[in-house]
Amino acid sequence: MMDRKAEPEIRFKGFTDSWEQRKFGELYKVNNERNKELIGYEYTFSVATMTYKRDGNGAADSSLANYKVLRMGDVAFEGHTNKEFQYGRFVVNDVGNGIMSPRFSTLRPINKMPIAFWKYYLHYEPVIRNILVCSTKSGTMMNELVPSDLFAQAIRVPSIAEQTKLGNFFQSLDNLITLHQRKCDKLCDFKKALLCNMFPAAEADAPKVRFKGYTKPWKHWTLGELYTERKEAGNDDLPILSVSIHSGVSADELDSAELGKAVRRSEDKSLYKHTYKGDLVFNMMRAWQGAIGVVPKEGMVSPAYITAIPNDEVFPEFMDYCLRREEVINQINNLSYGVTDFRKRLYWDSFVRVQIMLPSVEEQKKIAETLVQLDKLIELQSAKVEKLKNLKAACLEKMFV
Repeated sequence: MMDRKAEPEIRFKGFTDSWEQRKFGELYKVNNERNKELIGYEYTFSVATMTYKRDGNGAADSSLANYKVLRMGDVAFEGHTNKEFQYGRFVVNDVGNGIMSPRFSTLRPINKMPIAFWKYYLHYEPVIRNILVCSTKSGTMMNELVPSDLFAQAIRVPSIAEQTKLGNFFQSLDNLITLHQRKCDKLCDFKKALLCNMFPAAEADAPKVRFKGYTKPWKHWTLGELYTERKEAGNDDLPILSVSIHSGVSADELDSAELGKAVRRSEDKSLYKHTYKGDLVFNMMRAWQGAIGVVPKEGMVSPAYITAIPNDEVFPEFMDYCLRREEVINQINNLSYGVTDFRKRLYWDSFVRVQIMLPSVEEQKKIAETLVQLDKLIELQSAKVEKLKNLKAACLEKMFV
């Protein structure tokens, strides 16, 4: 194993000793405890997430006694590889006693150690990578751990007091991330509820939730009655915009990497389509997946897109929410045609047949403003989560060796 630095860059006050190099075999032993007490399937672990699966894994009751018992502080080796974990990963049990499939290798600490510290330390790929390089072999379905090789490897270990301090710190940081993620999820759920209740249900002529003072029924329209196709060519001075399945029309110009090899700013843009703020744009090849939205600023879009001009019955920003609802996307899907799904296209003659319901322009504006503000809150909350995750990543790098 390549030798690592003996102490981290950032430490808590009062800790100055170098981290001691210890053999894995001094810290852990193989765990082969079997389920003789027949702990039920409701306590079967999902190794990937270290949570109880509750419903077991479909195995027969007769196999229950052969399952491995995983106790608090025990470690499971999950041998599937991905971009983040090239050789597999260790997952520390901080949930409680349970059972797991006997095909996984498991370890048990020889002495009592702060579980929270080892949960993060053994799961941090830069720390464990070189150890697993020398301790795993390719298996039929995933990498397999070779305990004898593992136990010969060395790892840097701080004092128990520092382990406790570090474990508590990262646990608190994770709790904070979870708290803010839940707030974000609740805002997203609230938005879904508003989209459901601020638009009419099937066969209804008005939504369940409305702003005070609006009582008139919504009117039926086809998109052909509300939009005309724009066929104006773009020019090299305009930013190139795109349409995302998840977020509609981009507000920022695509850079060279995003444009891909086929398109560059230096190439002829005569086929590109000029589009203005408030226009509707959709990707003919991906509209059935939700690639449709309202333009936030003047620009130009790919020839594979169709642009449309709204009439006076439309408050443009409202349509960003109206047309990206599941009910409308299902219509678009049914009206798109092609030999296979990935060759399906929404042509103009089909687009104009899409049916929607609209309230007055004033009510459209009210609904759109509410949803835009909610999106801003979601964006701010998501940014908080990302900042905390970035902080955690930086702390892992600076506080581990």
